[in-house]
Amino acid sequence: MNSPDQLGRLFGGIPFIDDGFRFNAIVSAVALKRASLLADGRSITSELLSPSVARRIYAFRSEALNLSIPLNQLPSKQADRVSWANRTILRAMPEWEQLFALPIEYFALDDARVSATCSLIPQSVFLGTRAFHTEDTLLETVLHETAHTSLNLLREISNFEVREHEEVYTLPSGAAGKSPSGVLLAAHFALTVSKYCLKLPEKNARNRAQYLLNYSKLCIESLSFSSALSELGQFVHHRLDSCLSHLEVVE
Repeated sequence: MNSPDQLGRLFGGIPFIDDGFRFNAIVSAVALKRASLLADGRSITSELLSPSVARRIYAFRSEALNLSIPLNQLPSKQADRVSWANRTILRAMPEWEQLFALPIEYFALDDARVSATCSLIPQSVFLGTRAFHTEDTLLETVLHETAHTSLNLLREISNFEVREHEEVYTLPSGAAGKSPSGVLLAAHFALTVSKYCLKLPEKNARNRAQYLLNYSKLCIESLSFSSALSELGQFVHHRLDSCLSHLEVVE
C-alpha cells in the first residue's frame, strides 16, 4: 500500500476538495482495476467507465450482500430536471466540469428515501420523488450523490478501512450504524455542497453552508482517533480536515 504522501502525489488529493486533483489519474487507475476483474479482455477506458459495465463487474458482490436496487427508469421530466441541476451547478463551479464528465446513470427510487448511491453499484444514482420537491433540494441532492460517486472511485482502488474493525458511528443527522467509510463520505459530501453554497449570493445559501461546515466538522472529529482507517482512509480524512480549516462563511 502506498503511503498517504505517495497517494497525494499520485491523485493530487481527492475530488471536489483539492484543486489539484488529477481526474485522469483516478480514472485510469479505476479502469485498470475493472479490467482486472473482467474476463472478456475489455481494455478500452471509455467502455470500462460505462455505468452498465461497472454494475456488471460488481453485480456478484452487491447481490451477495443483498444490495441490489431496482433500475427503474427516471421519468423524462425528472431526467430533464437532473440535467438542469448539473448545468446550474457547473455555472457556479466551472472548475468541476471534468468531475461532472464522469458518466452517471440516474434511476427512480421506489421507496421513501430522498436519494441513494452504493459503492458496489458504481456510477448509478437513485432519486426519490422528494429529491424534486424544490430546486434547492434537487441541486443539493444531485451534488451530494455526485460527490459520493466520485469518492467511491477511490474506494474501488483500495478500501478506506482495515479489514477487521468494530467501529460504528452515528452521523450528526442522527443516522446510526455508519462505518468509518460512511462517515468519510458524509463529511466529503457536506464539504462539497458547502463549497458550492459559498459561491452563491443568497443568505439562505450561506446559512446552509454554515450548517454543512459544522456537520462535516463533527464527522471529521469523530474519526480523529479511529484505528479502523486504512492508509487511504487516513489520507482522505487528512484532506477533508485540511479543506475544512480553509473554508469559512463570510457574512
